[in-house]
Amino acid sequence: MSTGVQSPQKVIFAGLSFTGNYADNQANCPLSFAAAQAADLDGMLRKRIENRTFKGFELLIDSQGMQSTDADACAFTLAIDFETTTVSALPDNRFKVILTVYASLLFFDFHEKKVINTVPVNCEYVTLEEKRPTKKRLEALMRGLLTGELPEIELSFIDAAVKKLENVNVRSSYGMRLKVRNIDFDDRGRESFKVLKAKPQQICSLYAQLLTRSLVDRLGIAMLPYTKGQAIGAKMSGRFIDGRAFQLEIPQGDYAVDIRLYGLKTLSEENDDGKTIHQAFFVFMGLTFLQPDLNKVYFSQVMRGTGTALLLKGQKPGLRASYLETSAGLMDGFAKCIADTDGDWIDDCIPPQKHDSFRSELNALRPILEKME
Repeated sequence: MSTGVQSPQKVIFAGLSFTGNYADNQANCPLSFAAAQAADLDGMLRKRIENRTFKGFELLIDSQGMQSTDADACAFTLAIDFETTTVSALPDNRFKVILTVYASLLFFDFHEKKVINTVPVNCEYVTLEEKRPTKKRLEALMRGLLTGELPEIELSFIDAAVKKLENVNVRSSYGMRLKVRNIDFDDRGRESFKVLKAKPQQICSLYAQLLTRSLVDRLGIAMLPYTKGQAIGAKMSGRFIDGRAFQLEIPQGDYAVDIRLYGLKTLSEENDDGKTIHQAFFVFMGLTFLQPDLNKVYFSQVMRGTGTALLLKGQKPGLRASYLETSAGLMDGFAKCIADTDGDWIDDCIPPQKHDSFRSELNALRPILEKME
């Protein structure tokens, strides 16, 4: 007689990897890629997880990390997608350094090599340097962020990945999944995104990852990775740390979300003390949730994110970091608003004349996303 209790899904650790080809790795994550050559990141992660018990799956690790006789086994790779580095000068002649790594736990069918779910893993390190850091120094800081070797690192990249694994519930298949489908720039605001110092496709991948992270973390829904610019047909390419190349098939999502980037704007005002400047950052974007097969739109709204900073006169602002932080906050606030309507967030981020339609469309969106939990 069946007890009704299902055995946990078996999941093989396939290794740590970088998405894209060698040229992509050099362009999108040069510091992380250099750190991976100098430190055994794959071995460090393997050591951290090999004797652990995870509540959402049964971990399988063998000497190769890529062998299994279980026909139903899934696998996962911790895939680094890209990184951002910001160095800004301070009035006291020191330099503020912000390093951020963007990665994903990609779960896939071991035999068919088809992605079944993605869980973003982001990790950031902020520090002050007495002099402008050289490339070698930045590489050392990135290695410290990835491995936790630096004593001041409270949460390393490997720590962050293990923490995500502790909370993920892996299934061999999901009923419904969401995918960021398209990202485009409004022509009037396209130029403003140059301040992010990245190619348009890198910016698109970044915003897709930020939205995916917020929806997965806040709502616990199943999502597929954004692949435009990294796909060959329906394939995502990547390379494991040891140089082995792989391709994973990315299915079409049951539901899709499109992102439209309208623009970035900064306003500055000198304070009465004559020593400080108040700076405000604005991010304008639109989100559209739909069912592609039926071309049925459930939600389509424009929203505004706002961030502020108090600068000393003469201090050069780190606009790139400020805009990314504001963008991440906007998406995180939106995801929290889906979980529990936040009137204050709506007042801050949605135009007054759109409050009623926003609430109505949000109510229509919720049951759709509940299908993906």
